[in-house]
Amino acid sequence: MIHSHLQGKYISYLKKHLPSVAELNALVQSAQTEEEDVAIADREYDQAQEVLAALRVQADESIGEVMAQLRYVLRWLDAPSQHRIMRTYGPEFVYLEGEPLDELVLG
Repeated sequence: MIHSHLQGKYISYLKKHLPSVAELNALVQSAQTEEEDVAIADREYDQAQEVLAALRVQADESIGEVMAQLRYVLRWLDAPSQHRIMRTYGPEFVYLEGEPLDELVLG
């Protein structure tokens, strides 16, 4: 009698606290949908990276052309003036190995 009473309470507890088969199926379906969404997002990300990689080449070429024109226009100025002007266009001047540093001119 006690055994069947405990068994009944255990079954009642399980019914209250464990998900039903329908709830489990809904969770599985939701997880499968999310998994498919991740695969789609990964594929779209890879495609976007390929497009950016192709644009990077064009951007590097365009930047190189602009910088070459800027260097040509500035060729008659002294090096510190060239560096100062070029910094306003965004590039950061980095000395090459063995290149002499600009002299600081105080006015």
